[in-house]
Amino acid sequence: MVYASIFILAAGLLSFGPESPKYLVSQGKHDEALQVLRTMYAANKGKSPEDFPIKSLKIPDEPERSKVSFLKSLRVQSVPLMTPPLVKWLLLNGFLLFGIFNVLNGLWMWVPDVLNRVLSDGGEASMTACDIIALGQNATVQEGECNDTINTITYQINAIASVCGALIALAASIAVKCIGKRWLIFATFTVIGVFNILINVTTQQLLFAALLSSLLLSALAIGPINAYSVELFPTNLRGMAVSLSMMIGRSGSIVGANLTGVMINSTCEGMFYMFGSLMLFCALLSFILPRSRSTVPPKKEEFVTKL
Repeated sequence: MVYASIFILAAGLLSFGPESPKYLVSQGKHDEALQVLRTMYAANKGKSPEDFPIKSLKIPDEPERSKVSFLKSLRVQSVPLMTPPLVKWLLLNGFLLFGIFNVLNGLWMWVPDVLNRVLSDGGEASMTACDIIALGQNATVQEGECNDTINTITYQINAIASVCGALIALAASIAVKCIGKRWLIFATFTVIGVFNILINVTTQQLLFAALLSSLLLSALAIGPINAYSVELFPTNLRGMAVSLSMMIGRSGSIVGANLTGVMINSTCEGMFYMFGSLMLFCALLSFILPRSRSTVPPKKEEFVTKL
């Protein structure tokens, strides 16, 4: 009920949100679209809606659109993305998201189990997390009995990690205006990659818990990567570009979760090195992304815009 109430509340709040100005224009509701733009201007600038410099929307004459089938609409929006130069950006964004979801929805799904094993089994002070997991696995095989007890500290660590992640995400949303999207993406991949590698060498359980819990921060790069779709793809293809790149990225959830399940008991250290290397490789690929475009404020004398 608690989890369901959050989604119900979100759905209720969405009903109070404005409609997309582009959609309103496509439906011929030009005045409503302009009013939404005024509201956005007032909220972003802290000024009155009447101060919005654009007083009317200039809509180019377009031939009457005929209804097309779903498959034809899909082809019209997808085929241009498969041709140069757009295909390069589609594959790049898709692979970067693939790397994120490998860790965020793949490896992260196993974090409570890994934390519980390491913190419950203890082990010697000089043992790494993977050494403790291997020790516990051998003990289970020899005794023939599975210990399914969950240590309460596992929940506490996850709760603390979630709160800290929210605070860091808030700070990152402010810092991105100064450092830019590309540097935020690079920093996120680099930090998560290094943390994955450090997990294999640390023998301090508290430090291990902090490093493993920090994998949640990989979500910081999702927004900036999708924001690049606004810059890299034409307006009529942006929706499909985001959908396809996210589809490629979401496949990383399946790959990451299954690889972790297979490797956690057999090649634990190799698993963390693999995810760490993937993150660092994505960090290097992020430099292919162009610099963020600088925004030029509209001139005061311009009172007409074209959508």
